[in-house]
This record gives sequence, structure tokens and C-alpha cells, in this order.
Amino acid sequence: MSATVKIPYQKGTIIGIVCNTISSKKYYSFHGIPYAEPPVGELRFKAPVPIKKCKGILDATKEAPQCYQRHMIRFEEGNGDEDCLYLNVYTPQINSENAPLPVMVWIHGGAFVCGSSKIELCGPTLLMEQDVVLVTFNYRLGMLGFMSFENAALEVPGNAGLKDQALVLDWVRRNIKYFNGDKDNVTLFGHDAGAASVHLHILSPMSKGLFHKVILQSGCALNPWVNGVENTGKMMGQVLGIAGSDEEILTELRKLSVELIFMAQEQLTNDNSVNTKWFCSPIVEKQKFPAPFLPDEPVNIIRKGCYAKVPMIIGYAVREGIYWDLQNIQMTGKRKVITDFTKVIPNNVNCNKNSLLSKTIANKIKDFYYGPRLSQTRMGRYPRLRTMGPLYELLTDVFILRGVFATIKNHLEMDHRIPIYYYKFTIVSDLNAFKKMLPKIFQRQYSGAIHGDDLSYFFHTYLTPSFDYESREQVAVRRIVGMWTNFARSGNPNDEFGTQWLPATKGNFQCLNISEELKVEYNPDMDRMHFWREIYGNDKRTKYL
Repeated sequence: MSATVKIPYQKGTIIGIVCNTISSKKYYSFHGIPYAEPPVGELRFKAPVPIKKCKGILDATKEAPQCYQRHMIRFEEGNGDEDCLYLNVYTPQINSENAPLPVMVWIHGGAFVCGSSKIELCGPTLLMEQDVVLVTFNYRLGMLGFMSFENAALEVPGNAGLKDQALVLDWVRRNIKYFNGDKDNVTLFGHDAGAASVHLHILSPMSKGLFHKVILQSGCALNPWVNGVENTGKMMGQVLGIAGSDEEILTELRKLSVELIFMAQEQLTNDNSVNTKWFCSPIVEKQKFPAPFLPDEPVNIIRKGCYAKVPMIIGYAVREGIYWDLQNIQMTGKRKVITDFTKVIPNNVNCNKNSLLSKTIANKIKDFYYGPRLSQTRMGRYPRLRTMGPLYELLTDVFILRGVFATIKNHLEMDHRIPIYYYKFTIVSDLNAFKKMLPKIFQRQYSGAIHGDDLSYFFHTYLTPSFDYESREQVAVRRIVGMWTNFARSGNPNDEFGTQWLPATKGNFQCLNISEELKVEYNPDMDRMHFWREIYGNDKRTKYL
């Protein structure tokens, strides 16, 4: 049985667990700390309400339930709990007279519909080798976190899940001192939807002053999937057969079980392609709503300069696109094949789906990635490596890289003095866990790091294999964790590993290739990015370039 520890917390006491890292370094875990009132009943779909201060003894020795969802990897039926707004704190120091430690706040990914702060997904032992305080947390997902009504009086404008995150940041500002964390040195970092969330916090007036540095791993607010459908509450009512005014629909939705809400969400959700808006995703809140999280389109906020100008690390995995093929294999047993290229035109290109312009753009995409001689019919019949390689580049670009590139470009154009460190993750080892979810018959045919493969270099997950302290995997972990925690400490990721990682500049996107050895590249993948610049440039209304 693990030893426990008790420390002062707010007006009472909190009990945690004494733990050890792989190198036997001691740290302390505090699980299941409530940060908001349970979002049930009349609070369902609304902005979170801060939890009252603790006055007694808070037992933080057990994990809290995850928010209701379908499992992000195993695609199981809905599971979790609606009462899920809890956070975890991991710290190497308590009751210390030493200087407070840098704080790293992790926002999990999962396309805004799945994911959690559970140890099986983000175990802290690798980061606890360093002197930082780590905070992980749950936030509402799916329709429970992103449903909206246009009627302002209902106070359901959307983005409740993002407001959960903002409340966590406020909790950190008020309470991290109890865990020897420095409220004036907070770094947000996240992956996938978590990275997009981090970017949105940069842009949101609600999060102003609550953090000081950011790390965006494989996601940003300019990706096409960070573009939600509005007024989804009425659509949920239609799926469930609920008629009446918005107020009447909301009243009935609050009476339903969480299982029925999830069932309706599953029926409403589209196939999450890039050419349509997503039902469970952030939206711009109209100015008539009080305290909007996102008052304007992300790119407009950047162009106006009305955002938190903080140091940034941003990057991607070289073969992000394999992940979407992996999902297709898991759900259908077949590889993903694209024969209609209008379906990979991002929804923010601003062209009508069935227009002549969309068909012209679709042909340009096919010719650029596959060459003009390969017919769409042959591609559908023969999903071999010759066609899968270009597919992965295409999916990497439209889902992740195009938005990452646009983020760097737009932020540098607005203020080139704020450092932006750009990276490409290419390392392949036994820690690249996501690829292991593929059937073995496919594993040999995939090369390169895919979406999510970097997570096991920061967190110990249920997919992480055992490895020796001096193995090449552990060397890679120490190097990568060292760069991330150095950045959290000082705003500069460079350390004793020798390779000088300089910020990107307007005319030179210097990029750190994170492989078994660190290598500096200049303007990688620029031919593909120039292609997309031309695609977006077809419509003079677009502001994404």
C-alpha cells in the first residue's frame, strides 16, 4: 500500500500519495481534486461554476471518473461520468522553503469528444524526473461540452468544455502555491484537440494573464476541425424527437440520461472529415452572449493582435496522416481510400462543395499528391503503398501541418519578436505507441512517427513498454523532456544536448527534427505549403494566408 502525505490546502487539508519515478526520485500525487460544481441538472451544458473552498479534509488518493465519452483508442461504447470536473497535481516538492517550481498544465486531446487525465493516458513519472509541477485535468466533451443555442437567455452559447479549461487555469493561479508551484510561471501544453485548446487560450480574453508560455503538439486553432457547427441544441432536439422552443428543448435535454444524450450525439456526428464543420467543436460566440470565450474567428483575433503574446513551441509528427487510416482500419477493417478529392478540401477554403471551383481544386490536389497519370478509379481498386504514401502526406497536411504552418506565419507577421520554436517529430522506437494499435499485418508497412506517437516520450501510458534506464528510448525521453521542461522553466528549450534550436523567423522557418539525433532543417515541406497557399489563394475572401 502506498504511503500517504497530508498538506495544507485552502481552508483545510488534502491527502495525497508518495510515489517514485523510474530513477527512484520521490514525488507526490494528488488525484481527483474538484475544481467546479458537478455540471448536472440545471448546470448541464452551461459554463462551469467554481467549487467552494475546501474547509475539511480532501482525500486525493484516488482517480476521478473520466467525462462521458467513447474510448479514444478502443472505440468502446459510451462510458464515464457526467460528474467529472476534477484535476490532478504531481509535484516533487511539498512543504518546501525552496523557490516555487515551474508549472506545466496538460490539456489532453481526443478531437473534443474523448480523452481524459487518467494515469493510463498521462502517467506523470517521466516528467517528474524534472523539477516541475504537473497539472492534468478532465473537461467536458462532446455535446455536454460543446452544444450551443442561439438564444442568449438560455446561457448555453457553446464552448463549455473550453470554459472548464479556463477555470482550471484560474484554479492554478489561486491554488498551485499549496503544491510548491509558481503561479507566475505557467506553461500550457497539449496534443491534438488539447493543442488547439492551448492556441484558443492564447486568443481568448477569458484566459488572459493565466499562463506565460505554450506548447502546441499536433494541433492549433487554424486547423479545419476546430470549426464547429452552431445551434446544435436544436439539432439534438430533432434527433431525439423533442419539439418546441429552444427553452423547451433545453429543459427536456436536461431531463434525459447521459446515455441518451450520448446516443443522440453519435447519431448527429458526421464522419469528421475536413470539408465539413464538426458538431462537437469550438465555435465563435456572438457578442450578445456574456463573457464569450471566443469572440471572433481565430485568424481575425491574430490579425488584430488581440491575444496573449507568449513564447511558443509548435510542431507535428512527420506521418500524422497514418492515424486517420488507422481509425478507418479499426472501425471497418479496411484502409482509407480517397476517390472524391472534394472531400479533402478544408472547410475554411470557402468554396461551395458542388461548384466548378471545388472540382478544379480537387483535381489540383490529386495531381499534386499523386501525379496526373494515376486515375481515381485505379486508386480505389489498388490501395497499395504507392498510393498510400501520398495519402498520408495529404492527410498530414490538411488535418495538421497546413494549420501549424499558418499559425507560425500569422503570429510572426503580427509580432516577430515573440519566439516561436518549430519542430518535426520523426523518431521511431518501441515508445511509438499509437502504431502498435494497428493489426500486425499492417504494422510493417508503415514507416515514420504518426499522430500521437510522441505522447509516450512525455507520459507513461498503458501502451508504454518497459525499457532500461540507459536504453536509447530513455535517452530520447530525457532529451525531449529536458527540452520541454527547460522551455517551461525559462522560455528557451535549449540545453546541454548541444544542438542549437533557434526560433523561426519570417523568412526562415528553422525547424528542429527530433529524431534519434537532433537535426536542424530549414523550411521543411515548403513545396507542399506553397501548394496550399495557392489553394487558399483561389478565394480572395480567405484570411488564412
